Amino acid sequence: MSTLEVWLIWPSLVLFALAFVAELFGMVFGRARLRQAAFWTSVAAFGLETGAIAARWVELGHGPVMRTYENSVAGSWFLFVVFLGVARSVRRLRSLLVGVLPIIVLMIGNGIMSRPQPEPLLPPYQSAWLWVHVSFAWLAYGSFLVAAVLAALYLAKSRRAVASSAAETLSAASEDLRAEPEGKGAALLPPPAVLDELSLGTVLFGFVCHTVMLGAGAIWAHGLWGRYWSWDPVETWSLITWIVYGLYLHLRVTYGWRGRRAAWLSIGAAAAVIITFGGMGFTGGIHTRLL
Repeated sequence: MSTLEVWLIWPSLVLFALAFVAELFGMVFGRARLRQAAFWTSVAAFGLETGAIAARWVELGHGPVMRTYENSVAGSWFLFVVFLGVARSVRRLRSLLVGVLPIIVLMIGNGIMSRPQPEPLLPPYQSAWLWVHVSFAWLAYGSFLVAAVLAALYLAKSRRAVASSAAETLSAASEDLRAEPEGKGAALLPPPAVLDELSLGTVLFGFVCHTVMLGAGAIWAHGLWGRYWSWDPVETWSLITWIVYGLYLHLRVTYGWRGRRAAWLSIGAAAAVIITFGGMGFTGGIHTRLL
């Protein structure tokens, strides 16, 4: 890791962590200016991370596609890109930061702790299909994780809505208690129905990206090893993830699953993403030698 990259990636990690603390504090205590500062701090951290990726790219002559460090940094970068895309659709969805930033901090921290060593692009990676496979993989996993955060926010918002509805049956003496100032906690979020639909749309986008990733990976594998599929642990878990999210979409579209059970399913499905990404270094197989 070059000196320039070190001076970019570490401040990026620190700023992402500070942005999370500021966003959490701002949500809990209703500090709009603090939450605004948290958003722009995270954007600044994203800029520094982009600079770190560019510095490593120039130094090594290839993008972040090898080993734990590069995969962790690239994954966190794509996760923030997906967050920006979703947050742009509804302004109040900047509250997604409170769920997205801890994941980003853990991913970058995991990469740094792996003690990255610069190395040239290995022969198996020298394929045009690599860029399709890796890019769509991170878009898919970033989308699935953002969808899980949206589902968690839906649960928080819907619970508050139920509590408010129950409070309406109480006497007028509870009026002051019910009138929580706008700008605190769940009040910062869009209505539950909006969160529910956005979670569905994000999963659908991720599912399409995941499908492209699997297809590109199979073509790449055929050119590299002479077969499209080898039941490698990473391939298997990627397929399991695809099936799980296919089931999620089937239940939502065909059987009309909505609300809390759909939200819990989205959160549970994210476990497959975590296992695919976090567990692949602890397994044997073809992919492990490339990681």
